Amino acid sequence: ERHDYPALWLDDATMNNARAIWQRGQRLGNNPNSLIKIGESNTAGTVYMCTFHYNNYDLGPYSDLFPVVERFNSTGSFCHYDYTARTGFATANLLDPNWAIEAECQAGETPLECGNRIYNPSYALIYLGIADMGFYTEQQFRTNLVTLLRFLSDNGVIPILTTYPMADVFNDGK
Repeated sequence: ERHDYPALWLDDATMNNARAIWQRGQRLGNNPNSLIKIGESNTAGTVYMCTFHYNNYDLGPYSDLFPVVERFNSTGSFCHYDYTARTGFATANLLDPNWAIEAECQAGETPLECGNRIYNPSYALIYLGIADMGFYTEQQFRTNLVTLLRFLSDNGVIPILTTYPMADVFNDGK
């Protein structure tokens, strides 16, 4: 069964903030056609969004989004390796240099810093929270998420927060 949910309209303050982040990123030299994926297992690997990279998709009635797909395909953003997405990643992992294990990451660099430096993105798709529920309080999650969002904003990367579907029976009421 398909549901068409109403469009999400962002208010003027939100749009103005996104424009300011964009402009900061362009002054810093961010690639306007680059995005990174930040998150846990559903974001990591080749399943999430790689269908766009391999042209294995049908936009159906949303064909007006084709230029957006092509824009990010031009940089391989939909299916490149993300230093910021790994099975089991929680917000704290992204802020901890011990988790930047790839050879391309510099000493003392966090996965977030490493991914930002390597891809120089203008956008970040963020899908976090499942791993946090098992280990962190709501306040710890909020603090880590705000730190992550501030880093992105300060570096001219527009954060795009997504959520995950989960039945209440699996989340212990959180």
